Amino acid sequence: MKNEIVTPVGANGEAVRRRRFAAVVVRVALACLGAVAAQSAVAAPPASCSEQLTQLIVPALRQTAMDRRAIRADVDERDGDVYRVRLFVTPDHPGTPNEEATIGWVTLDTHAMRALDITRDPDRPDVLAIDRRALSRFVSACAAPATPAAPVHSAVDCDALNRRAQAQGDVVMGSDAGRVVTGKGRLPFFSAPDDACRIDGLFIVEHDRVDARAEYGRFTSVVYLNSRTRGIAEGWGQTARLKPDGTGIAPRQP
Repeated sequence: MKNEIVTPVGANGEAVRRRRFAAVVVRVALACLGAVAAQSAVAAPPASCSEQLTQLIVPALRQTAMDRRAIRADVDERDGDVYRVRLFVTPDHPGTPNEEATIGWVTLDTHAMRALDITRDPDRPDVLAIDRRALSRFVSACAAPATPAAPVHSAVDCDALNRRAQAQGDVVMGSDAGRVVTGKGRLPFFSAPDDACRIDGLFIVEHDRVDARAEYGRFTSVVYLNSRTRGIAEGWGQTARLKPDGTGIAPRQP
């Protein structure tokens, strides 16, 4: 019979090996937990571009009578680095179920890092103090540069936009409908309030008078009566070149 003597050094070595094995098991377990946590973090859906835009614009609004928690923002039009942002709410009172109500407009220039609230006066907008970090996140996630091969306006549905603008635009009272064209050169007509919807060959010029029906963003829906041919033209024109002349097509309400 063979007698095996376990020395103290041997006993200690066995204990050390056991501790090392336990430590390896713990490290492997922690690594697995870390991998699961990382996968969960990756799987968490990021905020949508509309949500990021809302978080960027709404807190910076200087004047609003609406509950900021109810206001949403979405891109209505893009021209390079400049975005036209529509502010809207969804009324929850009877009569307007699930219909979005436009309450304002903001222009966002991601190159100049500037946002302007043009709701009250497009010529004298309110400069918004936006969060630069929130803007950077929006630019990184949502403001991919427009490529010449796929211009931003190429997919505009002018008919659908016209219907939406007529329904959601600000109605002009008949007593204040008169407008006179200002500025030099031709003022083109558009079939919808978007630069991509220009009507070739249809325009008015300085001093022509039109009647406004609704305003939507940078455009006004107007009707023009040619005094010579008595022909009528309808379309959208750039609001910046249409000045109210104090006349209307209906008596002023008392």
